[in-house]
Amino acid sequence: MSKRPQLPGDPSDLYLRISYDDELWDTPQADTLERWSVSVLHRRRMHDGGQGPAATGNCVTVGCPACTVEDATVGSMTFYRVHLDRGRNAFRAMEQESEELY
Repeated sequence: MSKRPQLPGDPSDLYLRISYDDELWDTPQADTLERWSVSVLHRRRMHDGGQGPAATGNCVTVGCPACTVEDATVGSMTFYRVHLDRGRNAFRAMEQESEELY
């Protein structure tokens, strides 16, 4: 039986930041498409004393004054919401936005 690969970090230190991107407002497909961006953030503690990064729960001392929390982006995704009930042809709107959408 093969051994399962270990994760490179603690999944509880990962967070999602979801935001609506309104860059399509002045395009013909604005009424048909919505662009949503999702960033995957890794929360980690940085020690100013030169100790380097540590996992959020592994701080050397509780309430360490030399410790700051930083969110580093480790990945991102873009989603499109397609409105099929609007006046514009959804296929044409997706085609004009990107060849990867249809």
